[in-house]
Amino acid sequence: MTKKHPSMSRRMITFIFTVALLGVFAIGLSFCLDGKNDQISDLMLISFMILVSTGLIGGFVMLYNVRCPDCGGRTQTTQNNKLDMWQAHCQKCDITWDLGLGTETGP
Repeated sequence: MTKKHPSMSRRMITFIFTVALLGVFAIGLSFCLDGKNDQISDLMLISFMILVSTGLIGGFVMLYNVRCPDCGGRTQTTQNNKLDMWQAHCQKCDITWDLGLGTETGP
């Protein structure tokens, strides 16, 4: 049985947009302060690099640690290229959850 996961796509998109917005803010501030205040400019550049790593690692962690909405158990995340979607299968409930993320949009 296949069901649509109620919150995974919304959580993933919110996380990615938040990290991207903070990254744009950090790199923009770094460029604006370049030459005026080099110490803060360098800190903003470092924070941008940390945000990029956090976004990539956090995306993988969120994608591969999906909980079943019915029983709360761990699921096995797979990439279904035929249907162009990420899926998570719960062995306890025998349900495959459509995560609402296309295979081209995942990490």
